[in-house]
Amino acid sequence: MSAEIYYGKGHVTMYRTYATPLDGVLPIPESTFTGRTNTLFAADIDVQVFGNNFLPAYTEGDNSMVVATDTMKNFILRESLQYRAQHSKDCSKCWGSASSAPTPRWNGYA
Repeated sequence: MSAEIYYGKGHVTMYRTYATPLDGVLPIPESTFTGRTNTLFAADIDVQVFGNNFLPAYTEGDNSMVVATDTMKNFILRESLQYRAQHSKDCSKCWGSASSAPTPRWNGYA
């Protein structure tokens, strides 16, 4: 039997105050935006992990390979404190690199 199982944590709200200012943005003809102070930086984050190792949680009641969704939330919040992102693309790189440590629990994450 083959299956790909996925689950995750949705709508983790993260706020940062005084993130790194976004300066020196080159203007384009259709916009006057050239940067911002980033006094308030916010993001709504969703995490999904996937892999075949979760099937026993559904078929045998064995949750030993399952990562609790609150652990996912706490991971996002902890990593967010350690990174002074200018925009959400930088935050995504931060979470992705921190969570890419080898683990036998999941085949991937998104």
